[in-house]
Amino acid sequence: MNLGKSFFAIFTAISLAGCAGMQKSAEKRYTTFADVDVCNAWHNDANLDYQQLAAQRVAEDRGMDYLDCAKLLWARNSNARLCEANHFFNLKPEDREAVGIEIANRNLNCDAHLASIERERREDANRRVEGYKALSEFGKQLSSPPSSLAPNYGAPSVGQYRGIFQSSYVDGINRICVYDRYGSRYVETISSAQLCPF
Repeated sequence: MNLGKSFFAIFTAISLAGCAGMQKSAEKRYTTFADVDVCNAWHNDANLDYQQLAAQRVAEDRGMDYLDCAKLLWARNSNARLCEANHFFNLKPEDREAVGIEIANRNLNCDAHLASIERERREDANRRVEGYKALSEFGKQLSSPPSSLAPNYGAPSVGQYRGIFQSSYVDGINRICVYDRYGSRYVETISSAQLCPF
């Protein structure tokens, strides 16, 4: 029992030391970055925690808090993007405040941008839906063979023309006989022990 606890304590200490080392390394790297890049590393939720903490420390060493970084980052966006963020995005309070400050600094009237933003968002959603439909249709086509290649067990029905024999191949326990019927491909599946009828 004590051995298990000791192992866990040692493992935890090594893990924490490793994370601290990675954070120190990231801090050292971030000190060479421009303010906007440090802020971007801090605000980027895709970064690992130690990367965000390292960027936060570097930013704070430079006298910037989260709101300062948010203002710096949002100032780089277009008028339409600011209005879109203000109207549609679920932002952190500091980001919402930074967007509001930037909109006020630019004296923007977002109502002029909202109609085009809503239209673009609707068109984008429609494009995504059409893309999903096309993907779904493609998946259906992949999962079912074309009717000309579908197995056709036995001879054609009475009065049906088989066509001109083209080739045959064995697929598992079946022999696939391929015919040219009036320019279309006709496939007949028989036992692999049999020969294709002409």
